[in-house]
Amino acid sequence: AELQAFTLLDVFLELNHYKEIAHIDSEQARLAFAALDRSGEGTISLDEFLHLAQVLELRFERANRSTWIGSRLSRLLARGITLRLAEVVRSAAFENAIDLALIANGGVLLMEQWDLLSGSEQAPAAEIFSGRIDSWWNVAEVFFTSL
Repeated sequence: AELQAFTLLDVFLELNHYKEIAHIDSEQARLAFAALDRSGEGTISLDEFLHLAQVLELRFERANRSTWIGSRLSRLLARGITLRLAEVVRSAAFENAIDLALIANGGVLLMEQWDLLSGSEQAPAAEIFSGRIDSWWNVAEVFFTSL
């Protein structure tokens, strides 16, 4: 007899009703199932199921791993200005600003390429490819490219 993953997850949900047993969320249940399913077939055999008590004793903890940059620049990253910058970058206002910049970039691109998109394309003017920033289109391109 074998148990499917969803059956074992139902067992864990039922165990959550008992105060003597620590609460098992869905991520922990999936980890426990993976620990029990030694064969990797997506089912739990009777032998594997008998290891349930041992698996329930395991404590799954998220590993706190530092990035390569974080480990080498830890003092810099702990400074106030860096923490404030990280807070700004993670904020909803920053997300909205990036979204607005992308929409504006798309609008400028659409306006710039309208002749091509509408089928009334004319030969590009030589000054467009001059490499100079001498029109508002060039300014917009440099601005959005530098973002």
